[in-house]
Amino acid sequence: MKIRILLTTILSAFILSACALAAASPTPTATVRPQPTATETAIPPTPAPTQTIAPTDTPTATPFVPYNVVVAAHDSVNVRAGPGYLFAVLRAAKPGTKLLLLGRAPGGEWFYVKVNDFVSGWVFGMLLAPDPDRQSAPIIEPTDVNLIRGLVRDSAGTPIRGVVFNVVQRGKPFNSNPVVTDSAGMFYSYFPTWAVGWWTVTHAGIACDSNVWAGTDCSSYKPEYRGNVKPPAVDVRIPQTEILEFLWT
Repeated sequence: MKIRILLTTILSAFILSACALAAASPTPTATVRPQPTATETAIPPTPAPTQTIAPTDTPTATPFVPYNVVVAAHDSVNVRAGPGYLFAVLRAAKPGTKLLLLGRAPGGEWFYVKVNDFVSGWVFGMLLAPDPDRQSAPIIEPTDVNLIRGLVRDSAGTPIRGVVFNVVQRGKPFNSNPVVTDSAGMFYSYFPTWAVGWWTVTHAGIACDSNVWAGTDCSSYKPEYRGNVKPPAVDVRIPQTEILEFLWT
């Protein structure tokens, strides 16, 4: 009996020791290995197709090429040193003479021509054979001259072309220089540098190609016009810088 109790006691102590050892030993923890993460590779954006614009041809002005104009007057035409009747005569050109056109003065009345290898000068356009192409000649600004400019418009501001003025030196009526307004309503009266002092600018007429006529026969004005210029005359002292203004009514 004592032996059985002793064995039971020993067996119980052994079981308790085993449980204590089991409790003292830590439970192994599973190690989680880090999984490699997928790296996102940036994909560069696909460039948009570049649109190539074909170059546009820029229109260029056709350069003026000098050409021959013909003297059409019945008498000889004076080629002058400047674009006006008071400039010295350089050469006389007979009817039918061909002159090489080089340019024109502002206003389009006088044209710069070459007579020969030694003489070039100005000739009045009305004495040449009709030729609308000569207005395409380049503008040549006369030098060493005096100038009177004038502008003619109606009450609405419309330029009036074809208005004739006579510019006369006071006390010397033989010193006269007639001029006509162009499509912009402007006239340009050029004088030699000796032409100074007082001059009178007087309305003298109207050309048949003016824009004031009601028809093509130049017999009646448009309803809004009476055919008057205000002022009818202006006294000017040369040299003159301001543009004279006239009203067509």
